[in-house]
Formats: sequence, structure tokens, C-alpha cells
Amino acid sequence: MKNRPHNSKTKYMMHTPLNILSFFVIPLMLAVFGYLILRDAYNDTARILGIVAIFGIFIFASWLFIAKFRIFDWLEFSDDGVVRRSILGGRLTYSYSELRACVGVYTSVLEQKPRLIFTPKNMDGYVCHIDTSKFGNVIGVNRIGAVYCAAEPVLLEFLSTRWALEFVGNREQ
Repeated sequence: MKNRPHNSKTKYMMHTPLNILSFFVIPLMLAVFGYLILRDAYNDTARILGIVAIFGIFIFASWLFIAKFRIFDWLEFSDDGVVRRSILGGRLTYSYSELRACVGVYTSVLEQKPRLIFTPKNMDGYVCHIDTSKFGNVIGVNRIGAVYCAAEPVLLEFLSTRWALEFVGNREQ
């Protein structure tokens, strides 16, 4: 018997592993730049201001990636619908009758991958291409409520049995 995604708490991450890994590059870059800048600071006041500025940039970048880009969010699928969960404790549940599904493309600076993309039906169109290669592009996709994950064959097979789910576009990409 196949491992059906609705029988388990399988996490389908919204972002690819390479993009998630890129989040951890930010603190490393800030540490290197901070060291290079602060080692030649003129006095202790300049060092303190530099540390505060670098810490502020780190907090802002972390908030942007976690809360706005939803870099650590994942989807779970059940017989009732799609659940989007967040490491911040948030949980949104979508009924299959509220969604349009498309096997589209997820493009980032690092890679391009096929993704299963869900767009709420209350939108005029639907999303089949998520482009995060330019800063801020994914925020607009998140604002309309589109969610996405890997287009795994077992998941596509399970979702094809959901009569209330509307597939748009080509599912065989």
C-alpha cells in the first residue's frame, strides 16, 4: 500500500532546500562584514553603533525571510483540505473547493524547480510561476494567498482524487 500523504503528517516545504539553506548565509555574511568594518573603527562609539546597525540588519532580514517570504512554512494535506503551517505557530486551512491547483515553476536566484501551486478561487486569475529571483517578488504572491510545494507524484495522485480541487494548466509538466 502506498504512503498516502493524508495518512501522515508529511511536511511539504514551500521553499526548496537550497533556498532554505540560503537563509543561513545572512548571519555568516553579516559576521564577516561586521568584522571587516568594525576592526578599523575609530573609537568605541563607532564600534557600538556598528554592532547595533549590523544587529538591526540581521533582525530585519530574519523577519523578512521568516514572516514575509515564509521560508520555513510547509503544507500538510488531509481529506479535508490543505493546511499551511508556520514555525511562528500560524496555521491556515484551505478547503479544496476554495483552491485552483497548477503544476508550475518556482524560480529563484539559485535554481528553477517544478512546484505544485495553489491559488485561491476568489482571485481573477491563477498563479503558475513563482519568481523569487528578484527581491520582493514573492511577497506579492504571498499577499494573494498562493501556497506551493514540491510536485511529488504521490501527492499529485492523491490530489487527483479530490473532486472539489480544480486543476488548471498542464499537470504533466
